[in-house]
Amino acid sequence: MVPVTSLSRLLYNTFPDNWLDRALHTGLFDYDVFFVGLPASRAAAGNGFVTTDVLISQVLPFVKGSPKYGGVMLWNKYTDDQSGYSSRIKDSV
Repeated sequence: MVPVTSLSRLLYNTFPDNWLDRALHTGLFDYDVFFVGLPASRAAAGNGFVTTDVLISQVLPFVKGSPKYGGVMLWNKYTDDQSGYSSRIKDSV
């Protein structure tokens, strides 16, 4: 079983995120997997919503460069069903 560490950092329309980059390169995640957690719709987000275009073109290429990248998790299933967010990103994760 692979241990999982939760690394949360809300992206406020600034990417790449220097704090996240530094955290990923500290060596603290040498034996762990991290997931990118995102709200599945603007309604679920309040602040910090990342569009699918930005996720696919900017965020995923950055995080997929880490061998510890484990995937994407969305909040929540209901808003994902309403927005179709996962359907638009599934081929890129």
